[in-house]
Amino acid sequence: MTLLALCRILIFSNVIGSKRFPFFIKLILCVIIIWTFFLILVGSITQNFLLVGPGWDYDFTVSNAEIFATFEIIISFTCLVLSYFAYIFMAYLIYAKKNLISSVHSRRNEIAILLQSTFVTLYITGMIFVWHQALFSIVSFIDMENQRNQAILNCCLILHCYVNPILTLICNKSIREDCLKLLGFKKRRNVRGDLVSKLSSIHPTETNQN
Repeated sequence: MTLLALCRILIFSNVIGSKRFPFFIKLILCVIIIWTFFLILVGSITQNFLLVGPGWDYDFTVSNAEIFATFEIIISFTCLVLSYFAYIFMAYLIYAKKNLISSVHSRRNEIAILLQSTFVTLYITGMIFVWHQALFSIVSFIDMENQRNQAILNCCLILHCYVNPILTLICNKSIREDCLKLLGFKKRRNVRGDLVSKLSSIHPTETNQN
């Protein structure tokens, strides 16, 4: 989310292109992938996660499990704050555009994306607060000893992978139409046929009368 928000600002500001990303963006993406595989490798070796009731949690009896739990909170909140402020800054750039006529459609799309980012940020932040309830007493009214609440939280953690794509389909008309065309729910326009019919109506073919 953070890298996507950064790229959108740079594209909107004409710093980078939309089809080819510079080296530093690729480098950040590689770091994210390496960190992900590192977490998977370390978790597989140390078994620092265990099944507790209907959900998963850190096994703090394993060495370095507390460090990874702290890293999770720091990285998660840092990325959430950066991505959300990036979208706010993007909205500011949109409204600061001088040519209002050419940016009306873009403004509508970006405001929809800003609303999408707000919902996703609040959704993930709420889950982090509840997941690390020992650190955030503000959500202590939720009884996480209750297995039903644990199951609901884990379902929310699973569903959060689908929240952003679903909201993208809802908020972005062009992506929604492309997906409908790909699935066959909406017919593709025959641009060449439309062009020929328009040209035929402007320059009708002359026929010989016998």
